[in-house]
Amino acid sequence: MNKKQRVTIIVAAYNTPDTMKTKADFVCIGINDTPTINAAIDSLSGKDSTIQLTPGTFRLDGGE
Repeated sequence: MNKKQRVTIIVAAYNTPDTMKTKADFVCIGINDTPTINAAIDSLSGKDSTIQLTPGTFRLDGGE
């Protein structure tokens, strides 16, 4: 039987604690975080997966 492996990709906000950032697969910088979040989504490539966003602020509009 071929079971799909479930993958969780963690995306950290720029202002999340450093202890959480070190566990993240992607870390946002707080200015237009859209490309970083999209890169996390693209890394899934159809796998049975989840994107987990850490607590904090994600900026999608390029504002500060």
